Amino acid sequence: MIGNTDRSYKKSHPRLIEHFQRYIIGDYDDRYENLHFKTFTAFQFVSLCSLHNSNIIFVDDDTFFDPFQKILPAPITCGTGRAESTWKKPFGKHQLSNDVWPNNYRSPTYCGGACTVLTSSAAMKIYNVASRIEFNKLNIDDMLFTGVYRELANMHVPPVNRRLCHHFTGNYNALLRKFDTFDS
Repeated sequence: MIGNTDRSYKKSHPRLIEHFQRYIIGDYDDRYENLHFKTFTAFQFVSLCSLHNSNIIFVDDDTFFDPFQKILPAPITCGTGRAESTWKKPFGKHQLSNDVWPNNYRSPTYCGGACTVLTSSAAMKIYNVASRIEFNKLNIDDMLFTGVYRELANMHVPPVNRRLCHHFTGNYNALLRKFDTFDS
């Protein structure tokens, strides 16, 4: 899933592009600030394809998903961790202004965005809420989709299974080594 971009993805991820050449191009600028548009596009794809009785796996491009690990029988499973309900952050990449998230409101509990597994029915419930209620200024996609929209869809706080995924935090060489050892 990629958006419109001026930079070459072959330049930034050459081996990943060679191995996995299936992409959906979304109508948004592919920047960190627009991750919520990318995530919405993924949920929209699941809904439009009418996937039923399936697991939908959202993983970052620097995350390894282990297909042999058991997926918990839950509508949503956090694969790398969960952010518990907290007050908003005053700085950093999760900084939110008061017009987006007032100081006197705690964020909902949500899955850390590197790896989340959803049933297709859970994904469709979240998409139905997201397609009716837009929070375009709330650009923390994991908080928005597995936190705010999940709660608006009346879904329980998801469990965590850290064995599902390994987040390499930008270390693509280590990720490729993991793929290479996994293939053998």
